[in-house]
Amino acid sequence: MKTRTLGSFAVAMISVSAILNLRGLPVMAAEGMHAIFFYIAGAIGFLLPSAFVCAELASHYPEDGGIYCWVKRALGLKTGFVAMWMEWINNVIAFPASISSILATIAIAFHPQLLDHPWALFFGILGILWGLTWFNTLGIRVTSRLNIIGALLGTIIPGLVILGLGWFDGHA
Repeated sequence: MKTRTLGSFAVAMISVSAILNLRGLPVMAAEGMHAIFFYIAGAIGFLLPSAFVCAELASHYPEDGGIYCWVKRALGLKTGFVAMWMEWINNVIAFPASISSILATIAIAFHPQLLDHPWALFFGILGILWGLTWFNTLGIRVTSRLNIIGALLGTIIPGLVILGLGWFDGHA
């Protein structure tokens, strides 16, 4: 059986999708050019060291399991379980919050009355969650393509358009 892996571009787009999103733009706009410092500081102080640590651990311990295996090997079975549980519970909380933000944005754009119906948003969140869960059963290649398309069309291109409009407005 051939092992499927993600390429560098797919991993970069997964990182873009996980870390960057357009929800933070109003806060960044209020912060102004100082926000650039905070993003650079975050990249240098957190993302870069995390990437080096993960690359080093993955090269020394190539077995499947990632962070669970690394923590279990270093600190024991129970601590490995806690590390994996913490990552899982983070996704349990963060993913529905992200979906609700997306649904609220779509509702405001196309049908603002939906915001008055919390059950519509609840079932919309569930529908998207189960749809994406099903989509993930199609394999790593299909999932990574969806992620790349989502990162480009949902974060990078809209972000560049917003930056361009801001630049154009400042020079008009």
